[in-house]
Amino acid sequence: MGDPRGFALPEDAMLEGVDEFRLMTADELRALIAAGEITDGALLAAYALATAKGLL
Repeated sequence: MGDPRGFALPEDAMLEGVDEFRLMTADELRALIAAGEITDGALLAAYALATAKGLL
């Protein structure tokens, strides 16, 4: 599955457990996390680090 803006997953992405990606704003990501829709530990850690550094 790709993104309508022309992005596509690499062929080996499924081996890493990635089945889709979506570009979104920080507010959209925050809302998905708050709703419990994001459960991936690496993504949650990256979000926490970026937030702690004031990047989001």
